[in-house]
Amino acid sequence: MKRFCLVLWFLRLFLQEMSLAQTPQIQRIDPTHWWVGMKNPALQLLVYGPQAGTLTYSLNYPGVKLVKTHRAENPDFAYLDVVISPQAKAGMIILTGKASGQTLTRRYELRARDRAPKGQGVSTADFIYLLMPDRFANGDESNDKFPDLADTQADRANPFLRHGGDLKGVSKHLDYLSELGVTAVWMTPVIENNQPLTNEGGVARSSYHGYGFTDHYQIDKRFGGNEAYKTFVKTAHAQNLKVVQDAVYNHIGSNHWLLKELPGKDWLHQWPSYTNTSYRYQPITDPHSAAIDRKVTLDGWFVPHLPDVNQGNPFVANYLIQNAIWTVEEFGVDAWRVDTYMYNDQPFMNRCNAALLAEYPKIHIFGESWVNNVVDQAYYTRNRINFPFKSNQPGGLDFVVEAAMLDALRQNVGWDDGVNRLYNALAQDGVYEDPSKLVTFLENHDTDRYFSVIGDDFRKYKMGVTWLLTTRGIPHWYYGTEILMKNFK
Repeated sequence: MKRFCLVLWFLRLFLQEMSLAQTPQIQRIDPTHWWVGMKNPALQLLVYGPQAGTLTYSLNYPGVKLVKTHRAENPDFAYLDVVISPQAKAGMIILTGKASGQTLTRRYELRARDRAPKGQGVSTADFIYLLMPDRFANGDESNDKFPDLADTQADRANPFLRHGGDLKGVSKHLDYLSELGVTAVWMTPVIENNQPLTNEGGVARSSYHGYGFTDHYQIDKRFGGNEAYKTFVKTAHAQNLKVVQDAVYNHIGSNHWLLKELPGKDWLHQWPSYTNTSYRYQPITDPHSAAIDRKVTLDGWFVPHLPDVNQGNPFVANYLIQNAIWTVEEFGVDAWRVDTYMYNDQPFMNRCNAALLAEYPKIHIFGESWVNNVVDQAYYTRNRINFPFKSNQPGGLDFVVEAAMLDALRQNVGWDDGVNRLYNALAQDGVYEDPSKLVTFLENHDTDRYFSVIGDDFRKYKMGVTWLLTTRGIPHWYYGTEILMKNFK
Protein backbone atom coordinates (compact mmCIF):
# COMPACT_ATOMS: atom_id res chain seq x y z
CA MET A 1 0.00 0.00 0.00
CA LYS A 2 2.77 2.40 0.91
CA ARG A 3 4.54 1.61 -2.35
CA PHE A 4 1.30 2.26 -4.29
CA CYS A 5 0.80 5.62 -2.56
CA LEU A 6 4.38 6.59 -3.30
CA VAL A 7 3.89 5.77 -6.99
CA LEU A 8 0.71 7.88 -7.06
CA TRP A 9 2.54 10.78 -5.40
CA PHE A 10 5.34 10.69 -7.98
CA LEU A 11 2.80 10.42 -10.81
CA ARG A 12 0.91 13.44 -9.50
CA LEU A 13 4.14 15.42 -9.19
CA PHE A 14 5.12 14.43 -12.73
CA LEU A 15 1.75 15.49 -14.15
CA GLN A 16 1.93 18.82 -12.30
CA GLU A 17 5.36 19.49 -13.77
CA MET A 18 4.15 18.51 -17.24
CA SER A 19 1.17 20.83 -16.89
CA LEU A 20 3.40 23.66 -15.72
CA ALA A 21 5.77 23.09 -18.63
CA GLN A 22 2.85 23.33 -21.08
CA THR A 23 1.48 26.51 -19.46
CA PRO A 24 2.77 29.56 -21.34
CA GLN A 25 5.08 31.82 -19.37
CA ILE A 26 7.05 34.99 -20.09
CA GLN A 27 10.34 34.68 -18.27
CA ARG A 28 12.58 37.10 -20.11
CA ILE A 29 12.51 39.96 -22.63
CA ASP A 30 15.57 41.29 -24.45
CA PRO A 31 16.53 44.11 -24.55
CA THR A 32 15.88 44.24 -20.82
CA HIS A 33 14.53 47.80 -21.16
CA TRP A 34 14.62 50.64 -23.69
CA TRP A 35 14.37 54.42 -23.90
CA VAL A 36 12.05 57.04 -25.31
CA GLY A 37 13.55 59.68 -27.59
CA MET A 38 15.82 57.38 -29.59
CA LYS A 39 16.38 58.39 -33.21
CA ASN A 40 15.22 55.02 -34.49
CA PRO A 41 11.63 54.48 -33.31
CA ALA A 42 11.68 50.75 -34.13
CA LEU A 43 12.40 48.12 -31.48
CA GLN A 44 12.27 44.34 -31.74
CA LEU A 45 11.68 42.46 -28.49
CA LEU A 46 12.82 38.87 -28.05
CA VAL A 47 10.34 37.24 -25.68
CA TYR A 48 11.29 33.98 -23.98
CA GLY A 49 9.48 31.49 -21.75
CA PRO A 50 7.82 28.08 -21.97
CA GLN A 51 5.37 28.28 -24.91
CA ALA A 52 5.85 32.07 -25.06
CA GLY A 53 5.69 31.83 -28.84
CA THR A 54 2.13 30.47 -28.72
CA LEU A 55 0.72 33.60 -27.09
CA THR A 56 -1.19 36.36 -28.85
CA TYR A 57 0.39 39.63 -27.76
CA SER A 58 -0.96 43.13 -27.28
CA LEU A 59 -0.04 46.30 -25.44
CA ASN A 60 -1.83 49.53 -24.61
CA TYR A 61 0.54 52.41 -23.98
CA PRO A 62 0.34 55.98 -25.32
CA GLY A 63 2.75 56.50 -28.22
CA VAL A 64 3.80 52.84 -28.42
CA LYS A 65 2.41 50.40 -30.97
CA LEU A 66 2.89 46.66 -31.42
CA VAL A 67 2.95 46.34 -35.21
CA LYS A 68 3.81 42.68 -35.73
CA THR A 69 4.47 39.41 -33.93
CA HIS A 70 6.84 36.87 -35.49
CA ARG A 71 6.69 33.22 -34.46
CA ALA A 72 10.09 31.66 -33.89
CA GLU A 73 10.97 28.12 -34.93
CA ASN A 74 11.17 27.32 -31.22
CA PRO A 75 7.71 27.82 -29.61
CA ASP A 76 9.37 29.17 -26.48
CA PHE A 77 10.31 32.39 -28.31
CA ALA A 78 8.51 35.23 -30.07
CA TYR A 79 9.73 38.40 -31.77
CA LEU A 80 7.64 41.53 -31.27
CA ASP A 81 8.06 44.53 -33.57
CA VAL A 82 7.31 47.71 -31.63
CA VAL A 83 7.30 51.35 -32.74
CA ILE A 84 7.91 54.08 -30.15
CA SER A 85 6.75 57.50 -31.29
CA PRO A 86 8.63 60.72 -30.42
CA GLN A 87 5.67 61.66 -28.21
CA ALA A 88 5.93 58.56 -26.01
CA LYS A 89 6.80 59.19 -22.37
CA ALA A 90 8.92 57.16 -20.01
CA GLY A 91 6.96 54.61 -18.04
CA MET A 92 6.02 50.97 -17.64
CA ILE A 93 4.42 49.16 -20.57
CA ILE A 94 2.14 46.26 -19.71
CA LEU A 95 2.65 43.56 -22.31
CA THR A 96 -0.26 41.13 -22.47
CA GLY A 97 -0.14 37.60 -23.85
CA LYS A 98 -3.22 35.42 -24.32
CA ALA A 99 -3.68 31.73 -25.13
CA SER A 100 -6.54 29.27 -24.52
CA GLY A 101 -8.39 31.53 -22.14
CA GLN A 102 -5.25 32.33 -20.16
CA THR A 103 -3.95 35.89 -19.87
CA LEU A 104 -0.36 36.74 -18.90
CA THR A 105 1.11 40.17 -18.31
CA ARG A 106 4.71 41.34 -18.19
CA ARG A 107 6.00 44.80 -17.34
CA TYR A 108 8.47 46.40 -19.74
CA GLU A 109 10.18 49.67 -18.87
CA LEU A 110 10.69 52.62 -21.17
CA ARG A 111 13.20 54.98 -19.60
CA ALA A 112 14.02 58.62 -20.17
CA ARG A 113 17.45 59.24 -21.67
CA ASP A 114 19.90 60.95 -19.36
CA ARG A 115 22.29 63.71 -20.35
CA ALA A 116 25.45 61.96 -19.21
CA PRO A 117 28.23 61.93 -21.83
CA LYS A 118 28.22 58.90 -24.11
CA GLY A 119 29.48 58.06 -27.57
CA GLN A 120 32.08 60.85 -27.42
CA GLY A 121 34.46 59.01 -29.73
CA VAL A 122 38.25 58.98 -29.79
CA SER A 123 40.58 60.83 -32.15
CA THR A 124 44.24 61.60 -32.79
CA ALA A 125 44.09 63.76 -29.67
CA ASP A 126 43.62 60.62 -27.57
CA PHE A 127 45.95 58.01 -26.11
CA ILE A 128 44.21 54.65 -25.55
CA TYR A 129 45.34 52.26 -22.81
CA LEU A 130 44.40 48.59 -23.35
CA LEU A 131 44.18 46.31 -20.32
CA MET A 132 42.69 42.98 -19.30
CA PRO A 133 40.58 43.68 -16.20
CA ASP A 134 41.04 40.20 -14.69
CA ARG A 135 44.81 40.70 -14.82
CA PHE A 136 45.06 44.36 -13.81
CA ALA A 137 44.05 44.93 -10.18
CA ASN A 138 41.83 43.19 -7.63
CA GLY A 139 39.69 45.78 -5.89
CA ASP A 140 37.18 43.39 -4.32
CA GLU A 141 38.25 39.88 -3.36
CA SER A 142 34.68 38.90 -2.49
CA ASN A 143 33.77 38.64 -6.19
CA ASP A 144 36.76 36.56 -7.32
CA LYS A 145 34.68 33.39 -7.68
CA PHE A 146 31.10 32.19 -7.28
CA PRO A 147 29.83 28.64 -6.68
CA ASP A 148 26.92 29.08 -9.13
CA LEU A 149 29.15 29.81 -12.14
CA ALA A 150 30.47 27.21 -14.56
CA ASP A 151 34.06 28.11 -13.64
CA THR A 152 34.43 28.30 -9.86
CA GLN A 153 38.19 28.75 -9.74
CA ALA A 154 40.47 31.72 -9.21
CA ASP A 155 44.17 31.30 -8.56
CA ARG A 156 46.67 34.05 -9.16
CA ALA A 157 49.52 31.54 -9.05
CA ASN A 158 48.10 29.76 -12.12
CA PRO A 159 48.64 31.69 -15.37
CA PHE A 160 45.67 29.97 -17.06
CA LEU A 161 43.00 30.62 -14.41
CA ARG A 162 41.26 33.80 -13.34
CA HIS A 163 43.27 36.12 -11.12
CA GLY A 164 40.48 38.20 -9.58
CA GLY A 165 40.93 41.59 -11.21
CA ASP A 166 37.77 43.69 -11.41
CA LEU A 167 36.29 47.09 -12.23
CA LYS A 168 36.85 48.41 -8.74
CA GLY A 169 40.52 47.52 -9.08
CA VAL A 170 40.82 49.39 -12.37
CA SER A 171 39.00 52.39 -10.88
CA LYS A 172 41.53 52.62 -8.08
CA HIS A 173 44.30 53.15 -10.60
CA LEU A 174 42.74 55.68 -12.96
CA ASP A 175 45.00 58.37 -11.49
CA TYR A 176 47.99 56.30 -12.59
CA LEU A 177 46.64 56.14 -16.14
CA SER A 178 46.05 59.89 -16.21
CA GLU A 179 49.63 60.47 -15.07
CA LEU A 180 50.82 58.40 -18.04
CA GLY A 181 48.94 60.73 -20.37
CA VAL A 182 46.17 58.24 -21.10
CA THR A 183 42.86 59.74 -22.23
CA ALA A 184 40.85 56.57 -22.99
CA VAL A 185 40.63 53.15 -21.34
CA TRP A 186 39.95 50.07 -23.45
CA MET A 187 39.33 46.91 -21.47
CA THR A 188 38.96 43.47 -23.00
CA PRO A 189 35.27 42.46 -22.77
CA VAL A 190 33.54 42.79 -19.42
CA ILE A 191 30.33 41.07 -20.57
CA GLU A 192 29.39 37.90 -18.69
CA ASN A 193 31.54 34.90 -19.65
CA ASN A 194 29.93 32.09 -17.65
CA GLN A 195 32.02 29.52 -19.48
CA PRO A 196 33.39 26.25 -18.09
CA LEU A 197 37.11 25.62 -18.14
CA THR A 198 38.40 24.53 -21.53
CA ASN A 199 41.19 22.06 -22.18
CA GLU A 200 43.70 23.56 -24.58
CA GLY A 201 47.05 21.89 -25.06
CA GLY A 202 46.35 19.65 -22.09
CA VAL A 203 45.91 22.65 -19.78
CA ALA A 204 42.68 23.79 -18.11
CA ARG A 205 42.02 27.41 -19.04
CA SER A 206 39.43 29.93 -17.88
CA SER A 207 37.69 32.49 -20.08
CA TYR A 208 39.24 35.51 -18.34
CA HIS A 209 39.94 37.06 -21.75
CA GLY A 210 36.21 37.80 -22.04
CA TYR A 211 35.45 36.89 -25.67
CA GLY A 212 32.88 34.14 -24.99
CA PHE A 213 29.70 36.04 -24.07
CA THR A 214 27.01 34.08 -22.24
CA ASP A 215 24.55 36.93 -21.61
CA HIS A 216 24.76 40.11 -23.69
CA TYR A 217 22.87 42.10 -21.07
CA GLN A 218 24.98 41.26 -18.03
CA ILE A 219 28.40 42.49 -16.98
CA ASP A 220 30.31 39.57 -15.46
CA LYS A 221 29.71 39.59 -11.71
CA ARG A 222 33.34 38.67 -11.14
CA PHE A 223 34.07 42.17 -12.43
CA GLY A 224 31.32 43.65 -10.26
CA GLY A 225 28.19 43.49 -12.43
CA ASN A 226 26.16 46.11 -14.27
CA GLU A 227 26.07 48.74 -11.54
CA ALA A 228 29.83 48.50 -11.06
CA TYR A 229 30.36 49.15 -14.77
CA LYS A 230 28.09 52.20 -14.68
CA THR A 231 30.05 53.49 -11.70
CA PHE A 232 33.35 52.80 -13.47
CA VAL A 233 32.35 54.74 -16.58
CA LYS A 234 31.09 57.69 -14.52
CA THR A 235 34.31 57.68 -12.49
CA ALA A 236 36.42 57.59 -15.64
CA HIS A 237 34.45 60.44 -17.21
CA ALA A 238 34.86 62.50 -14.03
CA GLN A 239 38.62 62.14 -14.50
CA ASN A 240 38.42 63.11 -18.19
CA LEU A 241 38.99 59.55 -19.33
CA LYS A 242 36.91 57.99 -22.09
CA VAL A 243 35.89 54.33 -22.15
CA VAL A 244 36.21 52.00 -25.15
CA GLN A 245 33.85 49.01 -25.27
CA ASP A 246 35.22 45.74 -26.67
CA ALA A 247 32.39 44.24 -28.74
CA VAL A 248 32.00 40.74 -30.17
CA TYR A 249 29.47 39.94 -32.92
CA ASN A 250 31.11 37.00 -34.69
CA HIS A 251 30.58 34.38 -32.01
CA ILE A 252 29.18 33.69 -28.56
CA GLY A 253 30.23 31.42 -25.72
CA SER A 254 29.14 27.79 -25.85
CA ASN A 255 27.38 28.31 -22.50
CA HIS A 256 25.31 31.30 -23.67
CA TRP A 257 21.79 31.24 -22.25
CA LEU A 258 20.34 31.26 -25.78
CA LEU A 259 22.21 28.06 -26.64
CA LYS A 260 20.31 26.18 -23.97
CA GLU A 261 17.32 26.51 -26.26
CA LEU A 262 17.96 28.33 -29.56
CA PRO A 263 15.10 30.40 -31.00
CA GLY A 264 15.91 28.70 -34.30
CA LYS A 265 18.62 26.45 -35.74
CA ASP A 266 19.68 29.23 -38.10
CA TRP A 267 20.85 31.45 -35.25
CA LEU A 268 24.21 29.71 -35.70
CA HIS A 269 26.22 28.66 -38.71
CA GLN A 270 25.64 24.91 -38.77
CA TRP A 271 27.84 22.36 -40.54
CA PRO A 272 27.40 18.59 -41.09
CA SER A 273 30.49 18.15 -38.91
CA TYR A 274 32.53 20.63 -36.93
CA THR A 275 34.21 23.12 -39.26
CA ASN A 276 36.78 25.64 -38.07
CA THR A 277 37.41 28.90 -39.86
CA SER A 278 40.53 28.81 -42.01
CA TYR A 279 41.62 32.15 -40.47
CA ARG A 280 42.52 33.22 -44.02
CA TYR A 281 41.33 36.65 -45.07
CA GLN A 282 42.32 36.37 -48.74
CA PRO A 283 39.12 34.58 -49.91
CA ILE A 284 37.10 37.62 -48.85
CA THR A 285 38.93 40.18 -50.99
CA ASP A 286 40.22 37.85 -53.72
CA PRO A 287 38.02 38.27 -56.85
CA HIS A 288 39.03 34.74 -57.92
CA SER A 289 38.28 32.94 -54.64
CA ALA A 290 36.04 29.88 -54.47
CA ALA A 291 32.69 30.21 -52.71
CA ILE A 292 33.54 27.39 -50.31
CA ASP A 293 36.74 29.15 -49.25
CA ARG A 294 34.78 32.31 -48.49
CA LYS A 295 32.21 30.30 -46.57
CA VAL A 296 34.81 28.51 -44.46
CA THR A 297 36.48 31.82 -43.59
CA LEU A 298 33.24 33.55 -42.64
CA ASP A 299 31.03 30.75 -41.32
CA GLY A 300 33.57 28.37 -39.83
CA TRP A 301 33.79 28.52 -36.04
CA PHE A 302 36.66 30.43 -34.48
CA VAL A 303 37.26 27.63 -31.96
CA PRO A 304 34.96 24.78 -30.82
CA HIS A 305 33.76 26.59 -27.69
CA LEU A 306 32.84 29.81 -29.55
CA PRO A 307 29.87 29.02 -31.84
CA ASP A 308 29.68 31.17 -34.97
CA VAL A 309 26.67 33.49 -35.11
CA ASN A 310 24.57 33.76 -38.28
CA GLN A 311 24.23 37.49 -38.85
CA GLY A 312 22.37 36.81 -42.10
CA ASN A 313 19.36 35.90 -39.96
CA PRO A 314 17.49 39.24 -39.61
CA PHE A 315 16.38 38.44 -36.05
CA VAL A 316 19.97 37.70 -35.02
CA ALA A 317 21.11 40.92 -36.70
CA ASN A 318 18.48 42.94 -34.84
CA TYR A 319 19.42 41.29 -31.55
CA LEU A 320 23.09 42.20 -31.94
CA ILE A 321 22.50 45.73 -33.24
CA GLN A 322 20.02 46.60 -30.50
CA ASN A 323 22.41 45.25 -27.89
CA ALA A 324 25.15 47.51 -29.22
CA ILE A 325 22.91 50.58 -28.93
CA TRP A 326 21.64 49.44 -25.52
CA THR A 327 25.21 49.08 -24.24
CA VAL A 328 26.21 52.61 -25.25
CA GLU A 329 23.02 54.11 -23.83
CA GLU A 330 23.02 52.05 -20.63
CA PHE A 331 26.67 52.42 -19.65
CA GLY A 332 27.74 55.58 -21.47
CA VAL A 333 30.78 54.19 -23.28
CA ASP A 334 32.50 56.38 -25.85
CA ALA A 335 34.07 54.22 -28.55
CA TRP A 336 33.53 50.77 -30.02
CA ARG A 337 36.26 48.23 -30.75
CA VAL A 338 34.99 45.23 -32.72
CA ASP A 339 36.66 41.86 -32.22
CA THR A 340 37.39 39.57 -35.21
CA TYR A 341 35.92 42.17 -37.57
CA MET A 342 36.86 40.43 -40.81
CA TYR A 343 35.07 37.18 -39.86
CA ASN A 344 31.72 38.95 -39.64
CA ASP A 345 29.17 39.28 -42.42
CA GLN A 346 30.26 42.64 -43.85
CA PRO A 347 26.80 43.90 -44.95
CA PHE A 348 25.70 43.24 -41.37
CA MET A 349 28.69 45.20 -40.07
CA ASN A 350 27.76 48.15 -42.28
CA ARG A 351 24.22 48.05 -40.95
CA CYS A 352 25.43 47.84 -37.36
CA ASN A 353 27.94 50.66 -37.80
CA ALA A 354 25.27 52.84 -39.41
CA ALA A 355 22.85 52.19 -36.55
CA LEU A 356 25.43 53.15 -33.92
CA LEU A 357 26.48 56.27 -35.80
CA ALA A 358 22.86 57.32 -36.32
CA GLU A 359 22.29 57.36 -32.55
CA TYR A 360 25.80 58.53 -31.59
CA PRO A 361 27.34 60.54 -34.48
CA LYS A 362 30.65 61.09 -32.66
CA ILE A 363 31.28 57.49 -31.64
CA HIS A 364 34.42 55.96 -33.14
CA ILE A 365 34.31 52.37 -34.38
CA PHE A 366 37.52 50.45 -35.01
CA GLY A 367 37.63 46.75 -35.75
CA GLU A 368 40.23 44.01 -35.59
CA SER A 369 41.16 42.80 -39.09
CA TRP A 370 44.48 41.01 -38.71
CA VAL A 371 45.87 41.19 -42.25
CA ASN A 372 49.38 41.84 -43.58
CA ASN A 373 48.90 44.26 -46.47
CA VAL A 374 47.42 47.69 -46.96
CA VAL A 375 44.86 46.80 -49.64
CA ASP A 376 43.24 44.07 -47.56
CA GLN A 377 43.26 46.30 -44.50
CA ALA A 378 41.62 49.11 -46.46
CA TYR A 379 38.83 46.75 -47.53
CA TYR A 380 37.47 46.73 -43.98
CA THR A 381 37.36 50.51 -43.52
CA ARG A 382 36.27 53.54 -45.52
CA ASN A 383 38.54 53.51 -48.56
CA ARG A 384 39.22 54.93 -52.01
CA ILE A 385 39.51 51.58 -53.80
CA ASN A 386 36.92 50.34 -56.28
CA PHE A 387 35.92 47.26 -54.30
CA PRO A 388 32.51 45.73 -55.12
CA PHE A 389 31.76 46.00 -51.40
CA LYS A 390 32.29 49.34 -49.65
CA SER A 391 32.81 49.33 -45.90
CA ASN A 392 31.47 52.18 -43.77
CA GLN A 393 33.67 51.43 -40.76
CA PRO A 394 35.27 54.75 -39.72
CA GLY A 395 38.51 53.25 -38.38
CA GLY A 396 40.32 49.99 -37.78
CA LEU A 397 43.29 48.52 -35.96
CA ASP A 398 46.42 49.11 -38.05
CA PHE A 399 48.10 45.71 -38.05
CA VAL A 400 50.08 46.60 -41.18
CA VAL A 401 51.86 49.54 -39.57
CA GLU A 402 52.36 47.54 -36.35
CA ALA A 403 54.19 44.80 -38.27
CA ALA A 404 56.14 47.40 -40.25
CA MET A 405 57.32 49.20 -37.11
CA LEU A 406 58.56 45.95 -35.59
CA ASP A 407 60.40 45.00 -38.80
CA ALA A 408 61.89 48.48 -38.97
CA LEU A 409 63.38 47.90 -35.53
CA ARG A 410 64.63 44.37 -36.22
CA GLN A 411 65.81 44.35 -39.83
CA ASN A 412 68.80 45.88 -41.55
CA VAL A 413 67.91 48.69 -43.90
CA GLY A 414 67.27 47.51 -47.46
CA TRP A 415 65.25 48.59 -50.46
CA ASP A 416 62.07 47.18 -48.91
CA ASP A 417 63.43 46.14 -45.52
CA GLY A 418 64.05 47.78 -42.19
CA VAL A 419 62.74 51.30 -41.84
CA ASN A 420 61.75 51.27 -45.52
CA ARG A 421 59.12 48.69 -44.65
CA LEU A 422 57.48 51.31 -42.44
CA TYR A 423 57.90 54.00 -45.10
CA ASN A 424 56.29 51.77 -47.74
CA ALA A 425 53.30 51.07 -45.51
CA LEU A 426 52.67 54.72 -44.71
CA ALA A 427 53.24 55.77 -48.33
CA GLN A 428 50.09 53.85 -49.26
CA ASP A 429 47.83 55.89 -46.98
CA GLY A 430 46.09 57.27 -50.04
CA VAL A 431 43.92 54.15 -50.23
CA TYR A 432 42.17 55.11 -46.99
CA GLU A 433 39.47 57.72 -46.82
CA ASP A 434 41.02 58.98 -43.58
CA PRO A 435 44.09 57.12 -42.27
CA SER A 436 44.15 59.30 -39.15
CA LYS A 437 41.18 57.28 -37.87
CA LEU A 438 43.21 54.04 -37.77
CA VAL A 439 44.35 52.89 -34.33
CA THR A 440 48.09 52.22 -34.13
CA PHE A 441 49.95 50.02 -31.64
CA LEU A 442 53.17 48.12 -30.92
CA GLU A 443 51.63 45.11 -29.17
CA ASN A 444 48.35 43.85 -27.77
CA HIS A 445 46.84 40.93 -25.86
CA ASP A 446 47.23 38.58 -28.86
CA THR A 447 50.88 39.27 -29.68
CA ASP A 448 54.32 38.73 -28.18
CA ARG A 449 55.45 41.48 -25.82
CA TYR A 450 57.06 44.38 -27.63
CA PHE A 451 60.20 44.55 -25.48
CA SER A 452 60.91 40.85 -26.07
CA VAL A 453 60.35 41.15 -29.82
CA ILE A 454 63.03 43.86 -30.08
CA GLY A 455 65.52 41.84 -28.06
CA ASP A 456 65.29 43.81 -24.80
CA ASP A 457 66.98 46.74 -26.54
CA PHE A 458 66.01 49.95 -24.73
CA ARG A 459 67.19 52.21 -27.57
CA LYS A 460 64.89 50.39 -29.97
CA TYR A 461 62.15 50.54 -27.35
CA LYS A 462 62.36 54.34 -27.28
CA MET A 463 62.48 54.59 -31.05
CA GLY A 464 59.36 52.45 -31.47
CA VAL A 465 57.47 54.40 -28.83
CA THR A 466 58.45 57.62 -30.58
CA TRP A 467 57.09 56.29 -33.87
CA LEU A 468 53.87 55.19 -32.17
CA LEU A 469 53.27 58.58 -30.60
CA THR A 470 54.15 60.68 -33.66
CA THR A 471 52.82 58.61 -36.58
CA ARG A 472 49.38 59.42 -38.00
CA GLY A 473 46.49 57.63 -36.32
CA ILE A 474 45.16 57.09 -32.81
CA PRO A 475 47.82 55.44 -30.61
CA HIS A 476 46.94 52.65 -28.23
CA TRP A 477 49.22 51.26 -25.53
CA TYR A 478 49.10 47.79 -24.01
CA TYR A 479 49.30 47.68 -20.24
CA GLY A 480 52.76 46.84 -18.93
CA THR A 481 54.66 48.28 -21.91
CA GLU A 482 55.60 51.21 -19.68
CA ILE A 483 57.42 48.89 -17.25
CA LEU A 484 59.12 46.85 -19.99
CA MET A 485 57.01 43.74 -19.47
CA LYS A 486 58.24 40.97 -21.71
CA ASN A 487 57.54 37.43 -22.83
CA PHE A 488 56.70 35.40 -25.90
CA LYS A 489 53.25 33.84 -26.15
